[in-house]
Amino acid sequence: MLEAMMDNTFAKLLRDSKRVSGVRERTLKTEFNVSSVSTFNNWESGESFPKEDRIPLIARVYQVDENQLRQALEESKLAREEEKRVRRGLKSRNKVKISTEYDLYPYPAAVMPRSY
Repeated sequence: MLEAMMDNTFAKLLRDSKRVSGVRERTLKTEFNVSSVSTFNNWESGESFPKEDRIPLIARVYQVDENQLRQALEESKLAREEEKRVRRGLKSRNKVKISTEYDLYPYPAAVMPRSY
């Protein structure tokens, strides 16, 4: 189930668009005025998402429709949130809950040592 959610629509769209358009690292660095392409690698791997104000430039550089890019970004963000909810749910199910007095003390209430 989690593996299905890990398929990041936005990242896949960027990777496919980059492959089709032939965008090079040098182009990315120039267009976005950065010295490293790690940010783009993170976007393409699904590790992080760009800020909304970057979408028009990304669409132009990667030669992809801006609306398609926005929709993929939104779907990927929703999937990431769902993944977090599922992981939190799995963690909380694995926790041991102490719910009764018997769980708190190894003795039944009638045999409990008296406090003086």
